Amino acid sequence: MPKTVIVLPSLTLGGAEKQALHYAKTLQQLGHKVTMIGLGKNGLLIPKLEQIGIPYETYADGNFLSLGRFKKLQLLIGYILFLRRIKPEVIISFTYVPNILSGLAWRFTGCKQFYWNQRSVDASLPVSRLEKWVIKIKPRYLANGIAPAKHIAERHGLDQKEVAIIRNYLEDYSDLNNSVDRPDISQEVHFIMVANFFPEKDHETVLRAFKLFIDDQETPYAHLHFVGNAPGISAQQEVCKALAFDLKLCSQITFHGKVADVKPLLKKCHIGILSTRSEGVSNAILEYMLYGLPVIATDILSNRDAIGDDDYPYLFAVGDHDILYQKLKALVFTKNFFELAKVNFQRVTARCNEHQFTSALSEALT
Repeated sequence: MPKTVIVLPSLTLGGAEKQALHYAKTLQQLGHKVTMIGLGKNGLLIPKLEQIGIPYETYADGNFLSLGRFKKLQLLIGYILFLRRIKPEVIISFTYVPNILSGLAWRFTGCKQFYWNQRSVDASLPVSRLEKWVIKIKPRYLANGIAPAKHIAERHGLDQKEVAIIRNYLEDYSDLNNSVDRPDISQEVHFIMVANFFPEKDHETVLRAFKLFIDDQETPYAHLHFVGNAPGISAQQEVCKALAFDLKLCSQITFHGKVADVKPLLKKCHIGILSTRSEGVSNAILEYMLYGLPVIATDILSNRDAIGDDDYPYLFAVGDHDILYQKLKALVFTKNFFELAKVNFQRVTARCNEHQFTSALSEALT
């Protein structure tokens, strides 16, 4: 029974942490003895771990990369000793800071293998000296899609085939048998964008396209739903609310903030939007497809990979609100609207199911 440690930035319940929970449950089923480690604060992941019997520990509360040189070394030595006590045979990390810290430590802990788990496309992030050291220590690599796999291969000088792709596992969707309560799209159309208010998500482009849509005399009544919060000290949500006010859109936009369960809202909406400038793999797109929503998204590799269709007609150039408006209008009036939603559902359930996830993870760790 191999002892496997999964390292997270925190034990809260964000997108990476939810996927890590699926890793933990699946590895447990495959016979691994799993421990979850958080490098930051504790949170809502802990009850989930306790429910399935996964032990957990917290090492440090702070950003390793923001520390001075001596403090970095001190924290790294402490982390090595911390891992030596746990005695892992395999370490799988999630996101950049855990990748760096665990990548520097694993050779000194008795661990047999470390997996750098790439889940984003950090094109603006320079390769630091610490990251270069991790590369020399020769980790193995995981990614959750083609875009992050391509990114890390180019960044670390790898053949892309050396990066195992384990696509995101979708949450239980048994409740899809429940009724879907959508208004008649010819009379009333509801758009939704599920994304936290980071600048790279580019909510402003959606607002400007939506303004063109509702000012068009040919289009039906429309409402736009933004789901997501503004983590940390980000003022992006307030910027978007101010823009909505300036564009006189307040009565036709709802800022829902953080939503514990987005499924009921997805069942009431018609079209899912994602205007992101960069992305690893979008859980939002996968959930749109799962709940029968056609998708309009930026034309970037990660979104093409999530949608899974090279000829998909409802993609638009990053930042082009005029083309986004045209795509919104074209999709609302397309005759095969519901057929497209059905195809999306079939595609995502075929690619992101439990069997595919378990097979990919098992193969990657052999």
